[in-house]
Amino acid sequence: MNRKGLSYFIALVMAVIITIALGSILFASSTGLFGSWYANKQVQVTGVYKLSNGTVVVSIKNAGNVPVRTDVTLQTSTGVSQSLRTSISLQPGESVSVRKSITGIEIGDLVEVILTLDDGSVRVFRTPVQ
Repeated sequence: MNRKGLSYFIALVMAVIITIALGSILFASSTGLFGSWYANKQVQVTGVYKLSNGTVVVSIKNAGNVPVRTDVTLQTSTGVSQSLRTSISLQPGESVSVRKSITGIEIGDLVEVILTLDDGSVRVFRTPVQ
C-alpha cells in the first residue's frame, strides 16, 4: 500500500489550518479585539474655547482603556503658563471640561495644553483657541 498520498493530504490540511489560524490572529489584532489585553493611557485635548466673559474652556477626553489622573496647564504663545486644574480623574471614554478666567488669550491664538499624567508622563497639545 502506497501512503504518499495520505502524507501529502495531511500536510495540506495542516497548512490550511495554520494559514487560517494566522489570518484570524492578524484580523483580531488589526481590528482591536486584543486592545484590552494591555493598559493604554491615551488622553486627548478635544478643544480650547474662549467664552464671551473671558473664561477659557479646555475639553479633555480619556481615549484609552484605563483610568487616568492628570494635571492641566495652559501655556500661551507669549510663554505665560497657567495651571488650570490638578488631579482630574478620568475613566475610559470619559470627557471633562476645565474652565478658568484667563486674560490675554484671544480667539485664534495658538496655545499649548500640557497634560501631566499620574505616572509622570507629559503630553503636549498645540491647538488654536476657538
